[in-house]
Amino acid sequence: MEACHNVMGISQEHMAEMTGSTMASNRQAIWAKKRLFFLTPHVMKNDLCSEACPAAAVKCLVVDEAHKAMGNYSYCQVVNQLVGYSRQFRVLALSATPGSDRQSVQQVLNNLLISRVELRSEDSPDILPYSHERVVEKIVVEPDEELSAIRVQYLKAGGCTCVSGLRDRCSAPILPLQPKAARY
Repeated sequence: MEACHNVMGISQEHMAEMTGSTMASNRQAIWAKKRLFFLTPHVMKNDLCSEACPAAAVKCLVVDEAHKAMGNYSYCQVVNQLVGYSRQFRVLALSATPGSDRQSVQQVLNNLLISRVELRSEDSPDILPYSHERVVEKIVVEPDEELSAIRVQYLKAGGCTCVSGLRDRCSAPILPLQPKAARY
């Protein structure tokens, strides 16, 4: 909330944070008194259903972790409920991991009614001042006797069981003899 105040200049007196621990009986009054809300998608979904949230008054919905907007997830339900009251709102969706393929990204775009996409990376000029250099150290850990014995038992019991869709890329054995890399 402080960061939002510092960037947007909106007084913190006009902001509220609501989670599942905020009493439902108190939330309608909070919706009436404040203008900027930080809340879980579940709280918003429930408050839209109970009409505690004045849906027609929502002008901008900011969705963090937007890649979760799949299927019947609360983000999708919130957008669907808002559309039932008004189409006069915007969605700003944020995700560091938007999806692994075009179809899943398109599903998120459709579910959140997104018509324009902007991409940023750690090398983008507007992100660069906030990026920090990372030092990655690779530590190779040799399997001990116990892990090696488990591997042998696993291979004797049936070896490679491929997950559907990965069968073409799977080559037995799934557990390679080479050591695993660990990151700390």
